[in-house]
Amino acid sequence: MGDVGRNTRLALLGGVLAICLAFAIPAAGQPGGGPGPPGGGFDRPHGPPPHAGGPPPHGGPPGKRRGPPPLERVLERHSDRLALDAETRDAIDAIALESRDQRAALQTELKSLHDGMRGLLSTARPDEAAVMQQAEKIGAAETELEKSRLRSMLRIRALLTREQLDELVEIHKERREKKRERRGFGPR
Repeated sequence: MGDVGRNTRLALLGGVLAICLAFAIPAAGQPGGGPGPPGGGFDRPHGPPPHAGGPPPHGGPPGKRRGPPPLERVLERHSDRLALDAETRDAIDAIALESRDQRAALQTELKSLHDGMRGLLSTARPDEAAVMQQAEKIGAAETELEKSRLRSMLRIRALLTREQLDELVEIHKERREKKRERRGFGPR
C-alpha cells in the first residue's frame, strides 16, 4: 500500500511539474525582438524597429507572434484608405509609443518572473507552494500585459470617427478572408 501512495504522489508531482514547465518553457525566449512596425511609427524614418534587441511591441514573447498585428500598424498601413489626418496620426503614434514603453517594462518583469520559475523548477525537489505562487505572479503579469494592449487599442479607437471605425471593420474582414484563403479554406 505504501508503494501505491508513493507512486500516486510522484505522478501528481510529475503532473504539477509538467504544468509549470509549460509556463516556463515559452518564456525561454530568444534574444532580440519579434516582428513589429518596419519603421516604428507614422513619421519615423525606416530602420531597425524601436524594440530591436528588446521585447516585441505585440505583447508576446520575443520571436513569437500572437494574434493580429498591433492596431497602430494596421492604421499606419491603411492611413490613406482611412483618411487619417496628420493630427490623428500623431496622436496614434504618441499612444503607440507610450504603450510600447509600458509593455516593454511589463515584459521585462514577466521575463524575470519566468526566470524565477525556471530557478524554482531546476531544483531536485521544487517547493510546490513556491512554484504555484510564482505561477500566480506570472499569470497576473501576463494579464496586466494584455490589459495594457487593450487600453492602448481602446484609446486609439476613440480617436477615430464612426466612418473610420466602419472602414477598419472592413479591413479586418478582408484580412480574415485573406488568411482563410492562405490556409486553403477559400472565401466564405
